[in-house]
Amino acid sequence: MVAPASATMRNTGKSVRPTRRPGEVRRLVATLLEQARPPLSAYDLRSLSAERHERLYAPQVYRALNELIAQGKVLRIETLNAFCAIRQGPAAVGICQHCGQVEQIDMGDIKLALGHLFAQRGFLIDRLVVEGSGHCCQCPLPSDDKGAISAP
Repeated sequence: MVAPASATMRNTGKSVRPTRRPGEVRRLVATLLEQARPPLSAYDLRSLSAERHERLYAPQVYRALNELIAQGKVLRIETLNAFCAIRQGPAAVGICQHCGQVEQIDMGDIKLALGHLFAQRGFLIDRLVVEGSGHCCQCPLPSDDKGAISAP
């Protein structure tokens, strides 16, 4: 008689990874990003999931992130190689160079305007990334910041 697979696994000393239901990893990654203040890298997400006793592997995290980006729920911040939950529609981000805070603004009008300008030149935009770096209102401005762009 052949022993059940669980019995043979128990004898080898290897732990059995629990099977996750479809969407479970995506929900965990989305929850971690919604609760995070600074943007998180995929490896930060792995570490946070391990702290919650929900170990995730890199391919699982990247797959979930790609699905969440496609759904418009997560934004990849190219400059930081990190991710954050989208608080509103398509977003442009400002990144504080001092504390790492990310501020999102709706870029609906910006996207339309840039799309129109490029279309006039015969270029079709498939993907638009708008990121700015500077200092948030809680952080001191460096005294030599002569190139700063401010509101009129």
